[in-house]
Amino acid sequence: MPKNKELAYEKCCFYCENGKVSEDGDTVFCKKKKKEVSPDGVCRAFFYDLLRRVPALPKLPEVELPTLD
Repeated sequence: MPKNKELAYEKCCFYCENGKVSEDGDTVFCKKKKKEVSPDGVCRAFFYDLLRRVPALPKLPEVELPTLD
C-alpha cells in the first residue's frame, strides 16, 4: 500500500466515529480518551465516519429572470 495516498477527507475529531460533538459545536467528547478535545484535533484512534460529513452545496449559475414590462 502506498504511503503517499491522498485522503478524500480531512482527518479531524469532528469526523471521527469515536467522537461526540457538543451542542454548541465547539468541542468533541472522545470516547477513547474520555475527555473533551478540539474539533480539529486528531489522534491514532481516528476512524472516519462517513455519515458525519456535510457535503458542500453546488454553486448555481446566475440567471437573469425575464421581466413582465
